[in-house]
Amino acid sequence: MKIALDFDGVLHSDTQGIGSGNVIPDPPVPGAMEKLHELLHCDVVTHIVIFSLRCGGEHGIKAMCEWIAREYIAKYPTKEFPHIPFSKISFSSVKPHVDLFIDDRNLAFNGNWSDPQFSLENLLNFKPWNR
Repeated sequence: MKIALDFDGVLHSDTQGIGSGNVIPDPPVPGAMEKLHELLHCDVVTHIVIFSLRCGGEHGIKAMCEWIAREYIAKYPTKEFPHIPFSKISFSSVKPHVDLFIDDRNLAFNGNWSDPQFSLENLLNFKPWNR
């Protein structure tokens, strides 16, 4: 199973916005490192694609790798888990082909455009969880 995780607002708390994309000062969303750890060590999950506008340049990807490493190791010290399986992670700035998306800026489509969640008013007033 391939899973896509949005970076800003799903892993990274995104309280200060994306800014230059190269500096990531905010902490993880509560529980994010635990879930990332669980996904990385689950045999059913073969690959995780982290997607973000930050992936538009190599500096953004480098900043995300450094942030993940710092926050992951803070949660799981290297003596317990000697490495992060980055071979199971890739980065993308475009919608990847995966089995599941986890994103803070979405509505799950249920096959019914007349569902009230898809009313024009609800669509125009949509806000992610942290705004």
